[in-house]
Amino acid sequence: MAVNAHGLRWNGITDAGISTFMKAPWIEMGSPVIKKEKIEELREKGVKAAVFGIPFDGTTTSRVGSSSGPRAIRHASCYYDSYHHDYGVYMAEELKLCDCGDSYIEVGDVNKSMQYGADLAASILKAGAMPIIIGGEHTVSLAGAKAIDQVLEGRYGLIHFDCHLDADPDTSRSVYHGSQVAAISRLESFSSQNFALIGMRGTLNAKEYWDFVENEGMTCFSMRKFLELGPNKVMEQALEVATKGTDGFYLSIDMDVLESAYVPGAEAFTPFGLTVRELWSMLPEIGSHKKLVGFDVVEVSPHYDHSELTAMTAAGIIVELLAARASSLAG
Repeated sequence: MAVNAHGLRWNGITDAGISTFMKAPWIEMGSPVIKKEKIEELREKGVKAAVFGIPFDGTTTSRVGSSSGPRAIRHASCYYDSYHHDYGVYMAEELKLCDCGDSYIEVGDVNKSMQYGADLAASILKAGAMPIIIGGEHTVSLAGAKAIDQVLEGRYGLIHFDCHLDADPDTSRSVYHGSQVAAISRLESFSSQNFALIGMRGTLNAKEYWDFVENEGMTCFSMRKFLELGPNKVMEQALEVATKGTDGFYLSIDMDVLESAYVPGAEAFTPFGLTVRELWSMLPEIGSHKKLVGFDVVEVSPHYDHSELTAMTAAGIIVELLAARASSLAG
């Protein structure tokens, strides 16, 4: 039985108990009506990072099931401990990490569901903590961005890891998981010139999406561009784009940015993506960046996820970002 400075860790069945992210304390915020006293509780407990799920899968155009993603990722996270040797930090303790449960979902209403998610994320920001959203389909990024738009002043950028542009410019229909980047660009606090999109490939990116991205002045690192530059240069340039003249940036990672062999449970996986190691090599610089204000990891469909590989990878991505964040604050 392993023992760390904070007491017993492996003290029974690993996934026993309440399924919170990394077994962090659960603070139920009361979505859809956020309890003000819970915001104070986050503040009083010194919470610097709070996880919550948006189990929404209402506009999926391919494989359904990402509404079960938050639960699967939480379950996978129980296999990760708080101490990270690379950083020499107990991340959960340093960040006073907590799990705020899931935001309320209005079945059949994407706009209300995203607003409920935004309200929960906004409450976390008001408490002085970083919101970490577990999806759910990729539309949930809009909730994270709307929270920033509601609460924080200034100008913000976006780093978007995805196989797809998600930049459908058609405003005649409701937002969906192929249009949230375009929707975020229309928020007052966000500037398209500070958008960096990474990993696009394949034929599911329509010409009008590419035209929109170009016309709006977004920076796109397609997979071919990624291979040409390499992860270090791409990360350097993406951070420069997202932080130039901004007060911060939001990060979104769709699991289908990775090569499909690594993520059989990604909602819309496509061959020829990033390797897990390439993405992993980029996470320390993002997670430790002082202008990172929130992030999400999305589109895990557990029904297709053989051996929980995709959920374990998604949980690992969050853990790596949290460790980098904790290290930067501890230093």
